Amino acid sequence: MQKIEPCASQAYGSSRIAAGKVQQILHWPGSMETFRKVPTRLMYDERGQVISWGLEAKSANPAPGCIKCEW
Repeated sequence: MQKIEPCASQAYGSSRIAAGKVQQILHWPGSMETFRKVPTRLMYDERGQVISWGLEAKSANPAPGCIKCEW
């Protein structure tokens, strides 16, 4: 059975940017490559603050007290 990873993609539109044409986000923090979707992952510090998300959270090794959430 193939494991399917939950991923998220984002797009935005604004009448002030590209004449209102919807723009898809392809360049994500944590990668030099382009991706249409990134993993749905968050990493929290010991205070519950998000310290990384997406590709950065996927490749990070949690420090003591940090929690990595994947779904």
